[in-house]
Amino acid sequence: EEGTLSDVASVSGQPVYLGAADSGTLLSTRLLLKAAGVPMPEESADVSSYDAAADALINGEIVFASLPGGDPVSSVSRVFSALGPSVRMLSVTDEQYEKLAETSLLWHPFTIPRDTYPLQGQPVLTLAQRNLLIVRRDLPEDDVYVITKEIYENVQRLSEVHPALSQLGEARKDVGDIWPPLHPGAKKYFDEAGILSPN
Repeated sequence: EEGTLSDVASVSGQPVYLGAADSGTLLSTRLLLKAAGVPMPEESADVSSYDAAADALINGEIVFASLPGGDPVSSVSRVFSALGPSVRMLSVTDEQYEKLAETSLLWHPFTIPRDTYPLQGQPVLTLAQRNLLIVRRDLPEDDVYVITKEIYENVQRLSEVHPALSQLGEARKDVGDIWPPLHPGAKKYFDEAGILSPN
């Protein structure tokens, strides 16, 4: 109807995919909808994966799917290829983003450029979620230093594996906002690279 997150409220009582049981997708979808003040759909379909959710959308078995990921998400591409203009991604309004920002630092505004997906004729203003690589506190400092260095000094190679990883270079400016605290090995790399401010 509006093409925004508010439309999720209109699918109440119809089968949807919010994420597999106990998955990060399900957790983040619940947090996102709650923080944006959007009622949670009750009728969750028994679907166990993104590919199965894409099939269910294509076959008309569900009316909504939450499929977050680094663009392009292959399951979303399949849905757009099959359904074209009869399916749409929901955008996030400024008001919804402000509500989200009041309760969580997980998300930030992000625009999916036009033609990221087949037959996607317009850019979509949505949200991106920070991804964290979390390690145990007792992992040796040298090990975490090497892991962090290898990741950040091989962004080009990693982005050939998945285009979303090309944004790692830009994400370095957000390192100071991350919680929980940086592991000393990661902090050592970021300090050496001049990424962290003195504070």
